[in-house]
Amino acid sequence: MMALGCMLAAQRQNDVVTATLQHGNELTVFKMANALNEAINAAVDRDVITLSEGTINAFTIDGKSLSIYGAGFEDDDVTGTRASRINGVSSFMLRC
Repeated sequence: MMALGCMLAAQRQNDVVTATLQHGNELTVFKMANALNEAINAAVDRDVITLSEGTINAFTIDGKSLSIYGAGFEDDDVTGTRASRINGVSSFMLRC
């Protein structure tokens, strides 16, 4: 029973979307659907944001030069990786 609980807890953690903000050598992790918006708000020019797999809320970037990387643009059954998706957007291309 305890092992089952640990497996379920691990699965729930994998479902949490994260945006990791890298500013120099400093990393800050934002969690949940608004993670990308929070990371963008905290970022300054030339920072890097890396998204986990999963679905995040739409975002706006105003006047910042950022690099944003996702887990991929489609699910990969071979590696078991799910794509990074944005709510309400079927496809997009970032040029920041």
